[in-house]
Amino acid sequence: MPDLITPLLDWISLNPIWAGWVILLVAMLESLAIIGMLVPGAMMMIGFGALIANETLAFWPTVSWAVAGAIIGDGISFLIGSHFSSRISTLWPFAHHPQRLEQGVIFFQRHGTASIILGRFIGPIRAIIPLIAGMMGMSPQRFLVANILSAIIWAPLYLLPGIALGMAFDQASSATLHFVILGLILLALGYALLWLLKQLLPINIARGLFTLLLMVVVGSGSFLYWQPGYTLKQRNITLQQEEWWQQDWQQLPHFRDAPCQAAHTTFNIQFNGKLQSLREALELQGWQVSERLNWMNMIKLFSPNLTLHQLPVITTRNSGNFETLIMQLALTDSHRLLLRLWPSQYTIKGETIWLGSLSKQHRLDLFGLLFLPLSEVTEPSQLAQTLPWISQQQRQGKLILINAAPQL
Repeated sequence: MPDLITPLLDWISLNPIWAGWVILLVAMLESLAIIGMLVPGAMMMIGFGALIANETLAFWPTVSWAVAGAIIGDGISFLIGSHFSSRISTLWPFAHHPQRLEQGVIFFQRHGTASIILGRFIGPIRAIIPLIAGMMGMSPQRFLVANILSAIIWAPLYLLPGIALGMAFDQASSATLHFVILGLILLALGYALLWLLKQLLPINIARGLFTLLLMVVVGSGSFLYWQPGYTLKQRNITLQQEEWWQQDWQQLPHFRDAPCQAAHTTFNIQFNGKLQSLREALELQGWQVSERLNWMNMIKLFSPNLTLHQLPVITTRNSGNFETLIMQLALTDSHRLLLRLWPSQYTIKGETIWLGSLSKQHRLDLFGLLFLPLSEVTEPSQLAQTLPWISQQQRQGKLILINAAPQL
């Protein structure tokens, strides 16, 4: 079978424009009744993940095509089951192997709607549960909801091992090992929670509640972090340069508009001027534009061999939008200065006044498995000292005004 998979992956690498249709077809066949038992869909999905890691494929389009294929495959299986109903047991291969159908029926009767979600991840019954759901008369509306939810969970989970495998060629192999170890720990905690629920509740309710909790945690976490930013409709406010410099700076927000008002979310910099000029000035002083955390580089957080300035930055929001610019200055292997800038609604002569947060970060080591950058408050003067050519002044010891316009 690998002799067939490798040429197909090579062909996708050379013809990425057709990749979406191939991914959809593979995911559909993987989910299709009976055929899914014969198609090495799991291996193909891992291969697609590896192509994401080397940037041949993009993550979100690949996930979207895979989700669509999985939904179509299970949908066709459900329609076949509804059409043939009780005659399914007389058709090949169930006529010769009735135990496979019996196992699926027992699983469906035990778990109900949850079996559509759980069944995607259980090899022997993966390709027949939608068929049985149709055969047993499950309502199409209920099946459709479970089908869509399970596909959304299934696609990224089957791609991630391939992404980790592909990233291992570029990152230290220990990062992948730590990723696997942490995954096993989380899996063990999940089983412990499921066991506890079984002791307290009837088995069907316990499993259903566990599945719901898992979906809520994964879904809400992904939604809250990667959801598209929203923009608050605020009227632009024009200030005069001298008034802003003397007293109007107090009108601007002092805290980031976000649910958590931790110390490092305080705005301790106001910058008036072109962002590009500030970026270029900082780059001359050794600052670098920071890499932002995403699905592709998340594995770096598991690598013990990377210094802090090599780790991606966990982005934050102000009024619904991520930072326009994030820059960092390496202090040591485990410490760095981090500058985040968001636009405000205030302008001076058409130039935006930018709200900035300068913080100092250190690397938190979690049992040698996960490495996270944590922020702490720092004096904004550490940034101002690197820009001697720009007009600046300190206000109340905690806020620096930086003006890139002509000297006042």
